This record gives sequence, C-alpha cells and structure tokens, in this order.
Amino acid sequence: MKFAVVLLVISLLSASCTRRTPVTQYSIDQWYTLEAERILNSLSLSEKTFQMLMTGIDGKTVFSADMRRHFENASPGFIILFRYNIASTPEAIHSFISSSRKALSLTGSGISPAFAIDHEGGDVVRLRGIASPLPSAHQVSSSYSADRSSALYKAHARQLSALGIDINLAPVVELSNTQNSVFLGTRLFAGSSDTVVSYSRLFVNAFQDNGVAAAIKHFPGNTSIDPHFSRAELDYSYDYIMNDVIGHFKQVLEAHPVFLLVSNTVVPAIDTVNPFCLSEKGIQKLVRNSLSFDGLVITDDISMQAIAHEKISATSAALMAIRAGCDVIMTSDANFRVMAQSIADEAARDESLRQRIDESLKRILVYKLKYGIVHTALEQYAHSRQKPDNDNKTFNDERFYKARTEAAEIVGN
Repeated sequence: MKFAVVLLVISLLSASCTRRTPVTQYSIDQWYTLEAERILNSLSLSEKTFQMLMTGIDGKTVFSADMRRHFENASPGFIILFRYNIASTPEAIHSFISSSRKALSLTGSGISPAFAIDHEGGDVVRLRGIASPLPSAHQVSSSYSADRSSALYKAHARQLSALGIDINLAPVVELSNTQNSVFLGTRLFAGSSDTVVSYSRLFVNAFQDNGVAAAIKHFPGNTSIDPHFSRAELDYSYDYIMNDVIGHFKQVLEAHPVFLLVSNTVVPAIDTVNPFCLSEKGIQKLVRNSLSFDGLVITDDISMQAIAHEKISATSAALMAIRAGCDVIMTSDANFRVMAQSIADEAARDESLRQRIDESLKRILVYKLKYGIVHTALEQYAHSRQKPDNDNKTFNDERFYKARTEAAEIVGN
C-alpha cells in the first residue's frame, strides 16, 4: 500500500511538471473511494450480488476441480473457513488459502475474496493445534493485564495474517447476563461494561494494527438459546437497549472495527416480527442512526434455524437483509447461486434495491483496497513490473513461528 502511495505521488508530480496544469490532490481515503467507484462501475449486477455473499468452500489442501466448477462465473466476496478447512500444518493452510484465493479471483468478477475465520479464543478457535493456544475472552479479562492481553492478541493477529486470513469474526462484545450466559459462557469478557469495552478495544486494535480486520458481535445480543438450532427471542427493554447496549457497543466502535456482525434473534422491543439482521428498524434505526456506524454490517448465518423457524427462506432472508441495510450476507446454504441470481433479478426491477447494493459494494471495495485484498490501478501496474517470484505470496514462516512462540510464552508466563 505504501508503494502505491509513493507511485501516486510520483505520478502526480510528474504530471504537474510536464503539463504545468493544476493537479487535484486526493487523500488516501479519497483515492480508495475513487478506485472503488471505478471497479464498481465495471461490474454487472450479478457480479455485485455475489460480492455481498460470505460462504464456505470444501477441502483443505487444494482447490479441487469440483470447487472450480461449483464457483464457475460465481465469485463470492467472502469465504469463511471452518475446522474442516484447516490442514495439518501452517504451510499447508497458507497454500490452500493462496490457491483458493487465486482460483476464485480468476472467475466471475475477477475480484479476490476476503477469507474469514472465528478466532475468539477458548472453545471457539478453528486453528487449534496450528496457532498457539488462545485463552477464552473471560479468562483473558479476568487474569491478564491490559498490556499482556494486547501483546497476546497482537501475536495471534500476526499468526492469522501470515496464514493469509483477512478477517477475524471476533470479539464478542455482549455483556454477560442471565439472558446469554448459558449459550455464550466464557466467550463473553465480563458483565461489566467497562471491562468489556476495554478488552474489546484491545482486541480490535491488536488485530487491525496487524492487518486482520475485526468483526465485533453479536449486536444487539443473544439469548441462552443457540440460534443455530432454534428460534431465539431477546427480551431486552427498549430503554435497556438504548442506554446500556448502545452505550457499550458505541464505545467499542471508537476502535473503528471494520465489521459489525448483527444477530438473527428477534428483538420485540425493536421489531416484533423480523429477526434483527432482517429488520430495517434494527439496522437503519439502531446500527446506522443510534450507533452512527458507517462500516460493514455483516449478518450472522441466515441459514440458521433461527431464520428458518420464521418460515423465511435463505433467499428471502438475503433480500430482506440487504433491504434492511446489511452489506455482507453470511450463508451456509450451498446453493448460493440461486440466492445471488434471485437478488440480481429483483434488483433489475427495483432501482432502490440497486442503489442499496451499490452502497454496500462501495463499502466492500474500499475495505478490500485498504487491506490490500484488491489492488488499485497503480498497484496493479507496479505488480506487473515485478518478477513472478517476487510477489510476496510465499509463506512467511519466520513471521508465523516467531509470533506463535511469543504468544505461547505470554500464556505460559
């Protein structure tokens, strides 16, 4: 990214010297926005809808021929990795992610996907046995100082980054209470707002400062019912949501996490009918207005029973979530093509939906440009001038193993 900025400055100076005409000065954020708009205008409606989906892939060693056929002309914007995708060595994991990224970027829109994983700590660690041990959120907040926690999370961020992982779907920012403690348990930092805010911000800063975007979750909360298997209804009062829930989430947002993951529980105080992630009242009124969040809103898995129990199909849920204001739709539904095409067909008839999709795509592309997942035109030119074996795609084993050792020592001490 720094190299691209240097090239940009050189090109602007060169243009001013040779043409002696006024040159528009852009900040780096403005430049990313212009680049995002350029890419956005080159995409078909179908390609845009695929970019809004987060789905899974099979395999853990090679991107198979079956996967190539499955994703032919259908490049999702995001891939979520599960335990069955994790190979036996760090080198093999990096190779699988790199080959999958390359294969997926050569189909459909040509835009590289971002790879996400759940790496909270404690029971929720997909990289168990690969990355160093990571204690649960509760253990960290109750036993580790702020400095020690920050160092631990930074070391884990470097491990994920070295493996090629772009997004950590963590941390859980909910307050521990009688409504959620059975389901979430040690995934929660604490019942104290100050503690949750402090450790959540440490977590977000540590990961994002080391190249891995964070997704704080699950706004506005969960119950003690696992939404994977049943309908969940969150009995928070409107006053509690506006004063306590909004308050501590808003403080965590001061760390500027890239993503806010919203729950698929029904919250009657906000919307008596729709699960929160499908509710325009929830996303627009609370997330966009009360929280003033302008980042990427990602749904929890819309294929969970919490959604199906409402007699809402995954495709209908995806449409509802986009209309409500969500940017990224997480789905474990293997038939994601039908979902994407249905959204595109509906958008072809509905200008307001097309505008809503473009709004999300611009956010997605700006994120990918900032984190180097997608390259600007200048970066593409610079890369084209490099030798093929000098493209920084090899596994940085020194960085990974050094970070793993550091994290293990922090836990051991």
